[in-house]
Amino acid sequence: MIPAGILSGVEPVQTGKSILNPRGEALRLLPQLEPGQILSARVEGKLPDGSFKVLVAGQEMRMQLPSYIASGDRLQLRFLSSEPRPTFALTEVLPKVADTPLLSAAGRLVAAMMPATGETAVLARTAAAAPLLAALPGDGASLSAALENKLVQSGLFYEAHQADWLSGKRDLAQLRAEPQASLTRIAPPAQALNDSATATALPAKIDSFSATTTLRTEQVIPPQGIPLVQQQLAALESGKFLLQLEIWPNQWMQWEIEEHGQQTGSDPDQPASWQTRLHLDLPQLGRIDAVVTLGGNAVQVKVDAASTTSAALLKEHRPALQAALSDAGVPPAAITIARHDTH
Repeated sequence: MIPAGILSGVEPVQTGKSILNPRGEALRLLPQLEPGQILSARVEGKLPDGSFKVLVAGQEMRMQLPSYIASGDRLQLRFLSSEPRPTFALTEVLPKVADTPLLSAAGRLVAAMMPATGETAVLARTAAAAPLLAALPGDGASLSAALENKLVQSGLFYEAHQADWLSGKRDLAQLRAEPQASLTRIAPPAQALNDSATATALPAKIDSFSATTTLRTEQVIPPQGIPLVQQQLAALESGKFLLQLEIWPNQWMQWEIEEHGQQTGSDPDQPASWQTRLHLDLPQLGRIDAVVTLGGNAVQVKVDAASTTSAALLKEHRPALQAALSDAGVPPAAITIARHDTH
């Protein structure tokens, strides 16, 4: 920042006139200014005759400025008089501001909850307070239905479900089964809301609001809801999320779901594919890793077993898996079963 005293000693009073309009038009376009009023201006560029094009109160003016002034500089001017032509005193050259967009209060809140630059987003995680099923299921249908219900009611899709409820596609009871329904919102202080409203209405106030008014996340989101919101943001950024849950007593499963976007140059009408990974440590088979990829009407299954014996047993039952998938309407394009390469 260059002090006003230095500038006033160099060239204290600058004269301005409209670039494209005669004097009367320039005066008409300028707001009703009072002598002594302070204005902010921006230097738009240097003209061939050595003068500068300056934007003042929305009006382009030609001004004679000190030689050290450059395009893009922000100036503080004091309006002196309008006769015989608009005349200003250059009081200060303001520091340059980085070309960074200003965020709203909601934008700053989201930014505060996102991982810092260079940090990897944490996958969304949720753990059941009790086993998903009371006992080992007799078939896959009950487990499938329970997993679907757990995923739907995880809270990761709460806002989409609210939209469904408003359009009559979802019952209120279904919404109340999700984690967000049990949260009590803590309202931000009234003064903070007033400051936020002022910042929105008056762009010049935004910098002040950003610097002096900081809304903590717990003031607008209940503390117990912050982890879930972070999970939602991470899922949106990474395109995948991870469920870790006890599917029946003493049997844990890690379930990862990821959407794969279209590859460059692919058919735009071709739908995106989905990939789900299951990681289990079973009492008899040991560690099992399964990857199921669904794209279009085809499904591919890859299963890795912890031992040669487990892999052989799974291969023995591969026809049953193939028949079950076909009965479900998704005939497999390929089922690969192998032993883990390294563990």
